Amino acid sequence: MAAATSYFLCALLTLLLALAIYFNPDEASFVALVTSHVGKKGGYWAGLAAHVVSGFQSKLGVAFHLHNLLVCSFLKYMGRWYLGAFGLWIPMPSHPALDWASESIKQWRLTVVEGLIALNLLVFVLWLLLPARVMANNFEVSKMNLQHRPWAVFAANFSHDSPIHLLANLQMLSIIGPHLRTLIGSKAVFLVYTLGGMGAQAASLAGNSYMNRAAWTSKGASGAVYALLACNAVLDRGWTVYLAPFGLHSTPLGMLTVRLAIDMLAACMGGAVDFWAHIGGTATGLLYMKYLHAGEVIMGP
Repeated sequence: MAAATSYFLCALLTLLLALAIYFNPDEASFVALVTSHVGKKGGYWAGLAAHVVSGFQSKLGVAFHLHNLLVCSFLKYMGRWYLGAFGLWIPMPSHPALDWASESIKQWRLTVVEGLIALNLLVFVLWLLLPARVMANNFEVSKMNLQHRPWAVFAANFSHDSPIHLLANLQMLSIIGPHLRTLIGSKAVFLVYTLGGMGAQAASLAGNSYMNRAAWTSKGASGAVYALLACNAVLDRGWTVYLAPFGLHSTPLGMLTVRLAIDMLAACMGGAVDFWAHIGGTATGLLYMKYLHAGEVIMGP
């Protein structure tokens, strides 16, 4: 009974974390709130004027002081603080502690990429501190976990017990994530990361089951990173990345092609590479671009 309760709480917290990150409101939603509030009191033209003025102020950065903490946001407008969480803006009572907290966190506003890196590092620390069985039951994908602990499909996307595996994925995430964020936005990056990771886990399950690998388990951000890389490859074909260890420049498409070729070779030679997960992450990123992305593709020079 106690184990079932702890698993339920873990699943609930994982779900809430994912929803909080995805529905963390931004400045545009606050502008819409101001417009709606003024419009209800002063009518259509007053609301339109408020929308124009507040939107202009937001672009100049003269009215809003937004602090994005990834799972929630704080915003100060006309001397009053608002808490943004789960798509809502909640007015907060005035208190000097809020101004003090604002000054304390002003220097470390998290982007979505930094937040994803932080979550990966946090789960790695948990692998070091908690019993391996507890982590494997909640942060790995296996046939048993799929049947009894389905939240592991999401949690495994942030899970590494090897520092080399962790650093390799975080290096790629730090290279391609910020550029993709400028193209599709923070929420879309988080969505691609999540869907790519889950698609990778599904492909890993299917592929390894086909290969009759009974003791199969899967974890790590590799599939999610491949999904982000695939989106970059489709969206901006002229963007180049400098690969410092090799002294070479490469486009995302070239990098994706080479990495998949190396993965396939390593898998054929019996290496510990989950090639199916990387294929699944890549396919998920391409499917996102085809069916869910509505923006413009940059063809490059």
